[in-house]
This record gives sequence, C-alpha cells and structure tokens, in this order.
Amino acid sequence: MKVFKNKIVLFLIFIVIIGLVALFFILPGDESKESDKNNKDDSIVIQEPTFESTIDSIQIVDVDGNDTNYEFIYHEEIFKVYYVYDNWKIYDSYKIKNQADMKIICQALIDIHPIHGRDRVSYRTADDMVYEWVQHNIAYEILPEESKWRNNAKNVDFDPDDQGKSLKEMFDDRTDNNEK
Repeated sequence: MKVFKNKIVLFLIFIVIIGLVALFFILPGDESKESDKNNKDDSIVIQEPTFESTIDSIQIVDVDGNDTNYEFIYHEEIFKVYYVYDNWKIYDSYKIKNQADMKIICQALIDIHPIHGRDRVSYRTADDMVYEWVQHNIAYEILPEESKWRNNAKNVDFDPDDQGKSLKEMFDDRTDNNEK
C-alpha cells in the first residue's frame, strides 16, 4: 500500500511540474529576434530556422558506410545519430531547442530512412517527430539529475510506438500508471 501511495504522490508531483513547465516553455516570451537567431534562449519556442533547409546544410553523413551510424553538424557541434529499422536516435538532442531546426533535421532523417507511424502502415512526419523531440526536451529539463529517466530523455529516439504521445502518456507507459 505504501508503494502505491508513493507512486500516486510521485505522479501528482510530476503533473504539477508538467503544468509549470508547459507554462514556462510554451507560452511566448519577449525574446528578441536576435536571441532567436542565435538560439541562446533556453526556452522551447517555435522560431525561424537558423540554417538552410537542406540535408547539405546540416552535413548529415553515414560515418562508417554501414547505413546505421550518422553524424550531422549543428552550430559547429557534431551530433551522433543511430538508425536501425524503424528507429532513429539522436544523441544529446536536448541541446537543440529550435523547433524549426528540429523539423529540418527530422526531414533530413526521413529523406534517408522514413520510419513507420504507430499503425505500421503510415509514415512519421517531420512535424510529429518534432513533437516527440519537444516532449523529450521537456522531460530532460524537468527531471532531476539523479533520475534514471533523465539520461534517456537527453537522446530522442523516434520509433513508431511513441508517435503522437504526450509526455504524460510516455510517463504512464514507463511507470504503468495507466493501469491505476
């Protein structure tokens, strides 16, 4: 019974934090255009892209020729990307907060290897992949450093099963709160 109460308390705290983070990250602020362009603001807001919208502009490359290990350059930093059938994983994706840039990156990945949607018939779109990426970024920002989930949240992994899921739904999937 004590474990059940602890899970409820944890879940309620999680919901309150999600609400506060949603207010902080989603409501538009007074960011200047210059800070948007340089992506110096830590909030997650829809912005203009900070680079050209082509695969060449992010320099995505298959680093070993095995069609699984890729890298791209974003603001002079190299990001590692791993592909297995129907799954892309971007390491340290929490560092990228500009949603317009996320969309360009996701489309570049789709152009190389599209991944199926949750129904296993349709394919994921750049927009729904960005939504999942933002959920990961929010989780990374709100989870305490000692959380076992924070390390997972820092790397977005696009797979069919998480398509369209909110942060709460992902939390429920991983903690079995959806059965209580």
